[in-house]
Amino acid sequence: MPKKTIMVVDDDADVREAVTDLLEGHGYAVIPASNGQEALDELKAGEKPSLILLDVMMPIMDGQAFSAEQQADPDLADIPVVAFTAFGAALDKMKDMKVFARIEKPVQAEELLDSVDRWTDPSKLRN
Repeated sequence: MPKKTIMVVDDDADVREAVTDLLEGHGYAVIPASNGQEALDELKAGEKPSLILLDVMMPIMDGQAFSAEQQADPDLADIPVVAFTAFGAALDKMKDMKVFARIEKPVQAEELLDSVDRWTDPSKLRN
């Protein structure tokens, strides 16, 4: 049985696949999405993940627009979000986003797993 379910939202298929493989290899279930709109559609249609790993710079709906939509929906607003991005310019977009942490790309496996473990532990969310 998987530890927790993690949503991985990234427009780069290689990154999405690598993160999915890493997480699944460590016992997590993964819901992949290629942009913010796809992620919202998945969230509204199905299982609520324990954590969302969110790329900031994406086509169709970027991380900032996703964050605004997520926070406006009471059924989704309490899901923790960890943002990951390779672009320094994305820091400006992130200032209005509600994120628990930020991970720089290229993502290091240990840092990603530590973040996922931390933000999927309810006792640590209260601190």
